[in-house]
Amino acid sequence: MTPPSMVTTSLSALKGRRILFMNWRCLDHPRAGGAETFVFEVARRFVRAGAGVTVFAARPRSLPRDSTVDGIRLVRRGEEFSVYAHGAMYLAQHRGDFDVIVDCQNGIPFYAALFAGSRTRVVCVIHHVHQQQFNQRFGRPMSSVGRFLEGPASRAVYGTRPVAVVSPSTRQMVRRQLGLRGPLFVVPNGSYPTSSHVSCTGPRAQAPTIASVGRLVPHKRTELLIEAVPSLLAAWPDLRVEIVGDGPERGRLEALIRRLALEETVTLRGYVSRDRLNAVLRSAWISVNASDGEGWGLSVIEANALGRPVVARRVPGLRDSIVDGVTGWLYDGHGDLAVAIDRGLRVTAHQDTAAALAERCRSWAAQFSWDSTAGRLAAVIAEELLDHPDRRTHQGHRSDLACMVEFEVRDPEHFAERAAHVLRPTDMWVIDGLRVRLLLYGCDEGQAAHIVARLGVTDAVRARVATGHDLLVPFASVARPAGVSG
Repeated sequence: MTPPSMVTTSLSALKGRRILFMNWRCLDHPRAGGAETFVFEVARRFVRAGAGVTVFAARPRSLPRDSTVDGIRLVRRGEEFSVYAHGAMYLAQHRGDFDVIVDCQNGIPFYAALFAGSRTRVVCVIHHVHQQQFNQRFGRPMSSVGRFLEGPASRAVYGTRPVAVVSPSTRQMVRRQLGLRGPLFVVPNGSYPTSSHVSCTGPRAQAPTIASVGRLVPHKRTELLIEAVPSLLAAWPDLRVEIVGDGPERGRLEALIRRLALEETVTLRGYVSRDRLNAVLRSAWISVNASDGEGWGLSVIEANALGRPVVARRVPGLRDSIVDGVTGWLYDGHGDLAVAIDRGLRVTAHQDTAAALAERCRSWAAQFSWDSTAGRLAAVIAEELLDHPDRRTHQGHRSDLACMVEFEVRDPEHFAERAAHVLRPTDMWVIDGLRVRLLLYGCDEGQAAHIVARLGVTDAVRARVATGHDLLVPFASVARPAGVSG
């Protein structure tokens, strides 16, 4: 359930505002991924809310410098690394042209706060902390430079500005590894409604089938899945593995498949259309993600939306997007992957259990929508645009605590009017009959009691510190059914 204040009130606050997204790539880039999907799904909804939206990104040679898509103005300049210098020049040339800049930090930020001017608000979006990935991709000294730019440099530039993160794991890593000091707000990815693409209730393949979706890059560890296949074939001789995605690791993975003589079992599909991707997922029994870590796990939710559970390592991002034993299975360490996959296949081999599991997966995925994502990011922006500092800071922005509060009211309409004046845009709330539930960022139980008193509530109040799950889907729950954990 999405709180009405997050989608309607926050988005309406953006009407007439000029918003610039700065992202490494655009959605049409040959190497676009989840970060680009995030930007463009949110940008489309900002446009519908009446905002003027520009997206600045790198320019592949196949794409024009300037274009307009779905009301979004696209400005493409520079290449993989020179895009940052072009971004600085663009900001200097257009200082004062935007009310808000959303700086998407894909390992390295654009440092928009240095060039935007003092009157322009800057919000940072971080999907994933790349400190370890710099070592995997670059040698010295480039890896050290990357870690410095992502950590100490961005910490100095962004100071106490707000940061939107896509998961509780990223929230923790941003604070602990990068040391950013601003308030952190969880804004998870959405998912596509399956009804607009392909039925989620269609038949799966008769033979046991595994799907794996993601870019073929080192940290995704797709080779671990391939290396697990020979031991799985002993118990599942007709096993099929479908790997969707492309990237620099493809040649190495093809060589590994040949070396293990798995050409008849493992297929590398490369990039495919969304309809084809959904068809692959629908035919699978389970999906597997062997990544060393993610910001969130968009491919996990896409598989869940089609009723397919996911096996993955218990690592950042994936431990947030998978409810262990309910929508898939988490395992520890590299050596347990084959065991975890075997368990998943055995559970889903039984039609009744697989059907119950599929329903749980779809229910979980339904909690995440791009409308909610846009509303939650709009709330962060709207709070930055407020002209009343007291309201922006009444809960102590520096605290990483968040509080869940529940109480009942006698007059819901009167409460809603009062809440609109007292609560911040990022305070998520929902009214269910006479029952009110709040998620208050930067707040402990004592501060929550003070805020509830300002709302005019005098009846019994239940308050507790919010957990990671609360930050993802504050007003939903996923029960653990018997017989699903395997």
